[in-house]
Amino acid sequence: MIKKKYAYLLILLSVLTFSCQQQKKEENTKRTLEEVDGEKNGTKRVTTFELLNATKNHTVFESKYVIKKDGVTVFDKEKKSIKKIPYGTLVEIIGYTGVDRVVEDGVSQKRGEDVFTSVYVSNKNRSESFLGTVFSGYLGTSEEIVILDKELSQDIMIAKGDQELKEQKDKAFLSKLLDVNVITEKEYRELIKKESKRTIVKTTTVKVKDTIYYYPIKDSIVSLVSEPNKETEIKKYTHIGEIESLNSYIISGSYWEWNDYLLLNKETGEITKMNEKPVISPDNNKIATIKTDIYDNSTFFELFYKNENAKLEKQYEVYFSKWTPVKDGEIHWISNTELLCEIQRAGVFIGESKFPKQYIKITLKED
Repeated sequence: MIKKKYAYLLILLSVLTFSCQQQKKEENTKRTLEEVDGEKNGTKRVTTFELLNATKNHTVFESKYVIKKDGVTVFDKEKKSIKKIPYGTLVEIIGYTGVDRVVEDGVSQKRGEDVFTSVYVSNKNRSESFLGTVFSGYLGTSEEIVILDKELSQDIMIAKGDQELKEQKDKAFLSKLLDVNVITEKEYRELIKKESKRTIVKTTTVKVKDTIYYYPIKDSIVSLVSEPNKETEIKKYTHIGEIESLNSYIISGSYWEWNDYLLLNKETGEITKMNEKPVISPDNNKIATIKTDIYDNSTFFELFYKNENAKLEKQYEVYFSKWTPVKDGEIHWISNTELLCEIQRAGVFIGESKFPKQYIKITLKED
């Protein structure tokens, strides 16, 4: 009987020991996952690749940008290169190794540590994301990210006349149309004094009934019909006034996910569509527009000429992917071939309150 009781005790002890070991194992696993997820106060962080790969959900402790002009490399556990990511790329820090070091790049010394990161890189052909380590000495805030001269004309598309925009791989092609250069704020303030301040749009009224505007032209009436209740085919027109130098009415148009401006010639009734409100050169023979595409955070620049018959012709449109105007539609003629614009880097500052403002001069090439 004593032997049976002893046997029962041994079995019970084994069960309890196994249960405690299992509970301890579960607690250790839970703590590991907590470390991987991180905590808002930053007391528990990813410190090894094992923890990094233990879960798909990571807490982002900091969002930084690559400030090294020629980019930085993301490394794996074996210190092998995964990917070189370019200047200006957003990097999410999800952990810290805690080991400080100094790196010399031939120009200066940078102090930092290898931080665990989640990086998402997208271009026109594909998108990819990956985890690894990056040296923190080459990471900074959005306030340190500016447009580099070489980026002004990177990844552009060009359309001549009314053709479709096409990717332009010939970098020299844009220089046949125009030059774009970064200038200092001091240069901008001095050059903007050359702008001719004048009233372009004359406020007028036209007949409107229900949702229809009626525009008198030389021999007839042109009507523009708004259709504000057609959901994805919504179309709404708003009369703005007249531009006497172009002998045209100016109307804004709003549509599903887009808007534009229309110039309606008072003589011929011909309508010229533009991406943004027209900005007219001092000699009244050219029109420039500049518009931000809010969906991919890029810029469309258009140029129109008035031909010998006083008819507006679209010369070209250029799509810039690296920068946008600070104020949509705002561009300034300082001569008949030069324009100024305040810009910012595209796609970097969404949701942030501070960003560096820069200035560019666009110089048109005469035919």
